[in-house]
Amino acid sequence: MIRFRKEKGYSTAPYSVNISLTEKCPLRCPFCFHKYENCHELDFQTVCNYIDELTVLGTAQVQFSGGEPLLYSNLLKIISYSHLRGLRTVMSTSGMGLSEKMAAELKTSGLDCCYISLNGSREKIHQLTRDGYEYAIQALEILSKVGVTTAINWVAYHENVRDLPRLIDLSKSFGVKYISVLPMKKNNEGMILNQLNKKDIKKLAHYCSNFKDYLIVDSCFKELNVAMRSDKLSAGGCRAGIFYMAISANGEFMGCPHLDEEGVKC
Repeated sequence: MIRFRKEKGYSTAPYSVNISLTEKCPLRCPFCFHKYENCHELDFQTVCNYIDELTVLGTAQVQFSGGEPLLYSNLLKIISYSHLRGLRTVMSTSGMGLSEKMAAELKTSGLDCCYISLNGSREKIHQLTRDGYEYAIQALEILSKVGVTTAINWVAYHENVRDLPRLIDLSKSFGVKYISVLPMKKNNEGMILNQLNKKDIKKLAHYCSNFKDYLIVDSCFKELNVAMRSDKLSAGGCRAGIFYMAISANGEFMGCPHLDEEGVKC
């Protein structure tokens, strides 16, 4: 059986697989890479089959996303199924539609960590690239109260870099475990919004160095990793298709959801 070689730091099967359960989402965030002409959704049995195969291969973690995974009718059942199969189970959400009852059910089902999408400590900054600031804050409050481990997905852009220390303080007030620092990708129109300049990268590298135990830089954030003189690039750079992979809501297998039609990394 293929297993993750923890002691050697690599795997012969993806350590983590992101499954987009549905493309449905009531928000229309300006920076989102999804196209909304169709709303594909994976049926429950198909996802169970994926989980079974990943378990046999030795994958350690499955992450459920969307669209908005809270709109997926069998979300609790699939989290419970993944948990019972021994996978670390995480979810990425805007927080829209999350109630205290739902949060408690997510915890009971075996959700190990919930990533909340939040791009600013204040609505004015967040809404430049994302919608639903109030849902994200409410979700952090609810999850903290219920006792679900949380992290934040923070996408860096020109206007929110200097806001990062404020966001760290806000996150810690909700007991957030860490902030995942992500690069801006092309949106569904092929554009990268509010791009970082050299000063932004330098400032961000400074913050990430000072808060290195709290700010986790994504491996594909090449410019930032270079600025921080990270060892990650020399260890192979982007780990898509090696350390992790993705399955779209229409059942397409990808090394990373951020690939153009020719398969070139965005």
